[in-house]
Amino acid sequence: MRGIGGTARPMAVARRDERTAFVAEVVQPARVVALRALALVLCSLRLIVAHRTHSTGLRPPAQRATRRQRQERPPSARRAFGMSTPGITIDDRDGVRHVVLDRPEKKNALTAAMYAAMAAAIASAAADGVGAILIAGRGSAFTAGNDLRDFLDHPPHGDDAPVFDFLLALATTDVPIVAAVRGPAIGVGTTMLLHCDLVYAAPTARFKVPFVDLGLVPEAGSSVLLPRRIGRARAGAAFFLGEAMDAETAHAIGIVTALIDDAALDETAESVAAAIAAKPRAAVRETKRLLIASDRDEIVAAIRRESAAFRERLASDEARAAMASFFQGSGARG
Repeated sequence: MRGIGGTARPMAVARRDERTAFVAEVVQPARVVALRALALVLCSLRLIVAHRTHSTGLRPPAQRATRRQRQERPPSARRAFGMSTPGITIDDRDGVRHVVLDRPEKKNALTAAMYAAMAAAIASAAADGVGAILIAGRGSAFTAGNDLRDFLDHPPHGDDAPVFDFLLALATTDVPIVAAVRGPAIGVGTTMLLHCDLVYAAPTARFKVPFVDLGLVPEAGSSVLLPRRIGRARAGAAFFLGEAMDAETAHAIGIVTALIDDAALDETAESVAAAIAAKPRAAVRETKRLLIASDRDEIVAAIRRESAAFRERLASDEARAAMASFFQGSGARG
């Protein structure tokens, strides 16, 4: 086709010129308007976020560390969990959370306040980026068990009682737990060890679960864990007869990882906990989750089942009579 005057002008070129003119006259102005509107919206959002951050103390999402990032921070970058509750000392050192039963004048007998402090320390360990937990006792005893006077003054009325918070924290944490035991470990002093990943004991360690003698029943999931660990016959002797186990027996039947001379016990347990804390954190956590995954729900169910029976027994005439007889003697156990 030829244009006026005989000049060739293909139809495609004419259409292209029309499109170019349309883009220049209509589309680009509209795009400019849209970009300006978007800029205004983004500016408004920044103002809203800034106001929210200032007024609530929250950081914008991009600045918040994920749980995995918090766990993988070096120890020096994490918040130290330093606290002291009467009878309990808790502090973080070199990636290890030290939980010390610190009531040697009462053989570290446990009160409701001590249980609450230990429950908080264990339950928060993962979120605080702790690599390992070390539980130990001050003085010549690990623990004489429950302080029965305090236990009667502050009985557990429900599953949210401090003692059961502590037991559930033990059973469900994915942070490895190391224990250092010397002297008596009575009642919960023995049953808590069934949830620990490594237990080091001095030759003076003694283990006893005298629940039936006090008119009570086992706790901490020990009605499942102890027979599974040492066999039904040995567990029967421990629960029904109240037979004590010495350190060598506990080591032989699998409650204790290793026997350590008393003078080297604390240093050994601290070294082991620090070694665990120095390993790749996510791999350690996932390994523990795998180790407890198969029976975790079963153990939690056992703890809840035992806690209901324990509360019922605690209010019984049998328990009152047994404890009255106990108070005529001395010490604290259970």
